[in-house]
Amino acid sequence: MQWVGLPLTAFLCPVIICAIQRGVIYDDPYIELRYGEHLAEGMGWSFNPGLPTNNAVTSPLYVLLIAAGKFLGASVDVWSTCIYCAAWGLGGIVLARILFFDGRLTGGWLACGLYSIAPLLGNVRGMETSLYLLLILSAIWAFQYERWLVVGCLLGLLALARLDGVLLAGVLIAWLAVRRSRSALTVLGPFVAITATWAAVSWAITGSPIPSTLAAKIAQRDSGWWGSQFSFLEGLTTNGVVGLEGHRDMGTGITSILLPILAGIALLILPVFGTVVAFRRSESALPMLAIVAAIVVLEYGVGLRMPSSYTWHYGPWTLWVVAGGAIGLEEAARRGHRVVGTVGTALAVALSLATIQLGPPPDRSHYREVAEWIDRDTASPHPTVAAVEIGAIGYYSHADMVDYLGLLDSRANATVRHGNFTWWMSTKPDYWVTTGKFIDAATLGLPEFQREYTSAAIIGPFTIYRRSLSSSSSTSPG
Repeated sequence: MQWVGLPLTAFLCPVIICAIQRGVIYDDPYIELRYGEHLAEGMGWSFNPGLPTNNAVTSPLYVLLIAAGKFLGASVDVWSTCIYCAAWGLGGIVLARILFFDGRLTGGWLACGLYSIAPLLGNVRGMETSLYLLLILSAIWAFQYERWLVVGCLLGLLALARLDGVLLAGVLIAWLAVRRSRSALTVLGPFVAITATWAAVSWAITGSPIPSTLAAKIAQRDSGWWGSQFSFLEGLTTNGVVGLEGHRDMGTGITSILLPILAGIALLILPVFGTVVAFRRSESALPMLAIVAAIVVLEYGVGLRMPSSYTWHYGPWTLWVVAGGAIGLEEAARRGHRVVGTVGTALAVALSLATIQLGPPPDRSHYREVAEWIDRDTASPHPTVAAVEIGAIGYYSHADMVDYLGLLDSRANATVRHGNFTWWMSTKPDYWVTTGKFIDAATLGLPEFQREYTSAAIIGPFTIYRRSLSSSSSTSPG
């Protein structure tokens, strides 16, 4: 059953979800796709080839894997989907195995099934999330079997999968140093070797071992346009449990966010109950997942106070909710509360299936058309284009993107921090792509903008403004 049933349970839904989704939901995955494609094509670690920008890569490991596939001749889109789906399915299997280790046979099967339909994992396809969570689960598996060299290597890769991994690894190594100092040294060796090597490489090719995205997100937080500074905590029941971006109607038919919030709160009862029981029984898997989730929530929700719109940062929290919920359901059944177990399972499955997105929302569904229109309209081999979201337009066009939210150019952070989103005008790009809403609304009324830009095309919710020929020649950003 385990050799056949677990892979079937773990992979069936992820494969179906990835196959029927009509495109990637978020724009950010295209940033990593473009970096990986350029790296494989010999253009270096760059988003705009030949132009200096900051390093907007949040997952070096994911970009390296994408570049490897492209170098071997694979389509970047298809290859990234294969990586994501493979890591998602393997994560479900490893999750079941670490719960089996604690004697949680029913809980392991339930966790594997719920993980395979977790809406957050479906909705952030294209990001490094499934790989990041697989490495967390694999490190716990190696820890359970005391394979310390493997733990060290996995923690090193975790740090390359996302910078948060350094913090998670540091906590585990510190705990080992107190309890088992010799084991801590064995873990520390490969971890330091991997992270130090990449830090040196990153410093050499980008000028910093830390991606520019962190400073950009903090500037966005300070602007106040993405909610309160504790919006990450407010999104724990929406983004973190049911995988919905809290400030959007993503086209699921749930027009009010109240239902997901209430359902998320109800579902949190089970993982809390399961975690308490697991701690009391001195189990290893679920308590470690709870600690990982707590660290990430404290890091992003209390320390950095990130905007909740970066939904993939909730991944470790979602992982704990899935595992803890499965154990909670198992415990409810063991104690004779079969109705609670049945209703809880049905609610979790129904809510997951209802909130998995099958296509990008309207304000992201026309980026490819916009990119192709610009390529046809321009006389330049690499026109400069300013936009709030730079990923898909940059990936599908030959444009050099002007990012005024600070991911590619930290010079924008000073104005973003004060709620001013007109920095892009100082670079005089050839085109500006906007919905005319949210942070861009004020720009439309500026005399300088009205003097230099005219409407050239409307595609879906987007208006493409072209810089007037009478204006001075455009300059490239950076």
